[in-house]
Amino acid sequence: MNEGDSPFEKGRNFEKENAELLRNLWELSGEEIGELRSRIEVSRGLVRMFIHPFYEASEQYPEKSREAELLQRIDEGLKRIATLAEERTPAIFLMEPFRKVEELSRSFSDVALKNRLYVIPTHSASPQPFLNGDKEGLDADDCWSENWNILLDWFKELGVKKVMIGGQYLIIGRTIYHPEQGRASKDELELRGCVGAAGRMFEKDFEVEFSNFAFPKTQKDLKDAGLS
Repeated sequence: MNEGDSPFEKGRNFEKENAELLRNLWELSGEEIGELRSRIEVSRGLVRMFIHPFYEASEQYPEKSREAELLQRIDEGLKRIATLAEERTPAIFLMEPFRKVEELSRSFSDVALKNRLYVIPTHSASPQPFLNGDKEGLDADDCWSENWNILLDWFKELGVKKVMIGGQYLIIGRTIYHPEQGRASKDELELRGCVGAAGRMFEKDFEVEFSNFAFPKTQKDLKDAGLS
């Protein structure tokens, strides 16, 4: 076996090539913005969104457990979509903690991407968009609405109409009232976790559909609970 044919070397090559297709949404050139807008128009405003898809790995759970199977589904599903030609899929966005953005290509070291993935940095353990000037590592409520409004306005400018959301975590729980985060009245079931919170924010301006590439709840669980 030649050195360049080893799994380790192939992984390193994929990382380098994939890094060029992982594009920070806030750093796109004018040409890239135009291409993204055109792509969203072709898909009639539909985009795919994965929230913290690599936060937990299937190896952290017993083999063949429901948790392991759901996490493996997210990993395999995202990679399968990301290796399709761009004209075959809606635009794909990843919300990833800002501290992990630089190493994101390692999560795709076993596949060769053919699809640009648009990365939106977030605060740690939160779907709150992280913008330049934010205090690092602080999930501050005082900039929750401001940061989200910037992202929502940008999506409207890009022509987004519908967001299909998956990732980690999607939880069904009781409402904890917090006006800044757009939650419903007390004592009602609501979607929580990073995926649920992001869904509530996107629902302010767009149609939202939760996918089965989610954890620990999926679109099927939401339907069974009367939330979809």
